[in-house]
Amino acid sequence: MRWIAGGKAASGCAASASQMGRFKTRWLSAEKNLSALAGLSGQGIGRVHGRHPPRGIVLDMDSSVSPRHGEQEMSVWNGHHDCTCYHPLFLFNQYGDLERCALRAGSVHSADGRESVLKPVVARYRGKLSRIYFRADAGFANPKVYEYLESERIKAVFVQRLGEVRQRGRRGKIGGGNLALRAEGRRGLAGSALHRLRGRLRGLHGERGACQEE
Repeated sequence: MRWIAGGKAASGCAASASQMGRFKTRWLSAEKNLSALAGLSGQGIGRVHGRHPPRGIVLDMDSSVSPRHGEQEMSVWNGHHDCTCYHPLFLFNQYGDLERCALRAGSVHSADGRESVLKPVVARYRGKLSRIYFRADAGFANPKVYEYLESERIKAVFVQRLGEVRQRGRRGKIGGGNLALRAEGRRGLAGSALHRLRGRLRGLHGERGACQEE
């Protein structure tokens, strides 16, 4: 590995296991370093988009489960997933690139900490793109999210189970014209605005292939 790294590493001493342990616990665990690591992939995406700017971006947010089998810090029992786990949060774009992520305790709600993941990415794209879209499941559909997306003029789609869509329909609209619901397991979509949005999303998905052909 020292020869692969090259330079002074080839003739110097490699770090011991205890030194690497201190590096991880003392330096990487610092708040500013954790924040920098979370946004590291986004920096690479920014450089790529600087060379091939997309017309718009689609941000997909979702949580995942990472089962643990020991007593690692933040590993907690999650009743929904029926295991001791981490409950990380991810934000991808339409090309499958990871924009930002967050490692969370296993017991938190799916949408917990969404602001720390979504807002830095939106800030990075602000003023550079004319269109930003957001997609997420029912766990992220709440008034605070609606208000933030409306304030940033971001069009959004939330996937809901059919029963939940009907209940929300009886209570009233979930937001302004930039928000729409998709009924899971149902062919029809809620609102003509979502039909137009779907077509735009398909166009954005095709951009990467066009760039590759060039």
